[in-house]
Amino acid sequence: MRELKILAVVVFFSLLTYYLVEPYAHHEMHKKVDAQGNEIKIEPKGLPMMVQRI
Repeated sequence: MRELKILAVVVFFSLLTYYLVEPYAHHEMHKKVDAQGNEIKIEPKGLPMMVQRI
């Protein structure tokens, strides 16, 4: 039973890390560029916009 609890904790933190870090890493490593190679700025949507309104 102890091993099952340890496995659950490891899986939980692995999934938490994946869902929090992967989108940021994907965004940073795959910049959007136009035909001339200039970076395209994209406005963030979702939670940051909601936080600014409060």
